[in-house]
Amino acid sequence: MNKTIKELNLEDDFLFAKVMTDKHVCKKVLEKILNIIDPFDRGRHLYTFNNLCVQDTSLMLNDETNKVFLSTKGILNDVDEELAEFLGYIENSTDEYVSHAKSNLVKEIHERVIEVKQDKRMEVEFMTLLERDREKFEEGVEKGIQKGIEQGIEKGKREAAKALIGILEDEVIAEKIGLKLEEVKKLH
Repeated sequence: MNKTIKELNLEDDFLFAKVMTDKHVCKKVLEKILNIIDPFDRGRHLYTFNNLCVQDTSLMLNDETNKVFLSTKGILNDVDEELAEFLGYIENSTDEYVSHAKSNLVKEIHERVIEVKQDKRMEVEFMTLLERDREKFEEGVEKGIQKGIEQGIEKGKREAAKALIGILEDEVIAEKIGLKLEEVKKLH
């Protein structure tokens, strides 16, 4: 990831985690996503629905579970305006987007996003995590290169030993190439 903290969107783990530390914002998001309220006003604790696609009843998941999928890529008018704006905001957490939003939820979340983005401590923490990730990546690349070199050397030894089989005794090949005698014998 090559973003600054100012370029982050709510879809980025760091920003999402920091914004959700605000208990009020987190509660509102959870209510919107998880229906912490009774969505049907029937007083039940549990509403179980089968896995039949409402829009296309020929589609069935048949896995005996119930699922809700939310997508920020949707283009149909199949959710309420507040949820649609929230889903759009996840990928476009900008002042420009919020200036056109009607949703109080989006505006409230954006206030917290701005607080996080303007907090110098958060910027230092983000840059520290970003640097640590870069170091871990570079360390992994270096280890991968080293392992590749070692494998290449071993492959070269085996190829050289194969070329010498029938020309020199196995013991001499093993000694000169730097392989164990058993390894040389397996190459026959």
